[in-house]
Amino acid sequence: MAAGQHRVVITLSGNKNPSSQGWYFYFDFLECAVKSDVPDPVATTTAVGVATDFDTDNTYKLSPQRLVWNIQKLGLLGEIDHYCGVFWWKQSVASSPSYPQCTVTFSGNWNDQDVVWLHVGGSAIGKTVFGGQDNSSTIARHFANFINAIFDGVWATAAGSVLTITSHSFGSVWQYHVYTELPASNTGSGHAPVTGDLRGGTYGVQWVIDPTQTPVLNRAFRDWNTDFFGLLKANGMSAVCSFSQELVNPPDNPPSSVWVQRFPDGQPVETATGLGTLNSSQIAFSSGPQDYMAQAHAAMAGLMGAAGLTPRLQFGEILWWFLANGSGMAFYDADTQAAAQSTLGRALATFNTPNDDPSINSYADANFLRTRLYNYVAAIQSAVLAQCPSAVFELLWPMDVNDPDNCRLLRYINLPPQWTTRAGSRFDTFLIEGYQYPGINHNLDQATRCAQYPWTELAWDQAHCRYLMGLYYGTWPWLREFVNVNRLGLPVIKIWAYDHLCLFGWPVPLPTTDDRSFIY
Repeated sequence: MAAGQHRVVITLSGNKNPSSQGWYFYFDFLECAVKSDVPDPVATTTAVGVATDFDTDNTYKLSPQRLVWNIQKLGLLGEIDHYCGVFWWKQSVASSPSYPQCTVTFSGNWNDQDVVWLHVGGSAIGKTVFGGQDNSSTIARHFANFINAIFDGVWATAAGSVLTITSHSFGSVWQYHVYTELPASNTGSGHAPVTGDLRGGTYGVQWVIDPTQTPVLNRAFRDWNTDFFGLLKANGMSAVCSFSQELVNPPDNPPSSVWVQRFPDGQPVETATGLGTLNSSQIAFSSGPQDYMAQAHAAMAGLMGAAGLTPRLQFGEILWWFLANGSGMAFYDADTQAAAQSTLGRALATFNTPNDDPSINSYADANFLRTRLYNYVAAIQSAVLAQCPSAVFELLWPMDVNDPDNCRLLRYINLPPQWTTRAGSRFDTFLIEGYQYPGINHNLDQATRCAQYPWTELAWDQAHCRYLMGLYYGTWPWLREFVNVNRLGLPVIKIWAYDHLCLFGWPVPLPTTDDRSFIY
């Protein structure tokens, strides 16, 4: 199109709807697009990084090569906050499934040229008997080989003269009736009765975590992240890898196997994942999860170290659960109650809200809870360092749900005194977040207080502090939040999450002043 002014005429056509009062045309804008290669970023910075989430399409459904290239084109080259998620990193197994299965028992004497037909659903396969070569065992083996060679919906095994057929699926289109047919022309006395059918079945609880499998990271996750870390190293980029205290389908079977935090009424702490009917569970601070998560952290450190990166591991919101149900707070799984009885010589006090007074019983109960949290994290750190001495750790701490003014109990138990300063904490960096302040309260003063809380109200040095800010939806004043927090001089601001930045098409480069075009 030639340079200069041009006029675009938009004409609404079509027949008027007799039931309407007129025509409606909603116009947004016209955009002039110039075909070209993807441009380089207008500006690059290492003071802002993105958060990737392995649960989302914009991470695990992309190749690592494409993901790294996309991030580079944004120009936001600060340390990546790489969340391992709640779904895809674990080794899992179907729990108590019941697969439809039937058996065919071949017996009797089979004469030369006898025929056996086996019907599986609408398909029929046959066998002609060769005298002197075949018997009931070879016939069963023939059908097992035949089925496994050509069928997708079922598989088979042969043990002597017994053929066992098992279905692969319980879906409605995978329900099969199985029967045999022996022509009247057969001259032998062979029989092939069928016991059972390939109908029904149940998956049981799908894909429960199996802590007996090693390594605890599954093959697909290991391979993807091996490529990802190698690319980061080659491009001079870095990441910190985050595990949280949420897991989907943990092997919780109290009192022998305690994995899930519970409320006083025994209800487990679960939250909807948004993926079908799956819920994630908030994990308890017991020995089973501790050993398991130590293996996961150590394995991730190994992958990062093998790629030449500094193994940086984040404890992402590994805290007591933030909300109560009608019976109280979530401190009452069987393992915690037993430990409280042993430590305190009595049952743990019942806490009802996040803002309960932690000083009850001279702080004994609250101290028990925060010591249990501290020991859990310290044990994982020690286990990782024993295998990977170069590993360093980051604490992700959400201030909004542990608000010092409105959540006194949680602030007390979810921030052990050892974590209030870098020295002795065993953490290298303190990453703070508070999505409720800007995203729900729309209070930028609260957000600013949150960002500087580690060095103004705790004893961390600013150089080892980070801020994780959200940008979930259109009314979130995140650009103004970024400007305010950026003025504080933090080494790195991280954006949660990369997928929201892409899906909403939020503008980059980010503003450095409070130009009114960026104020909502």
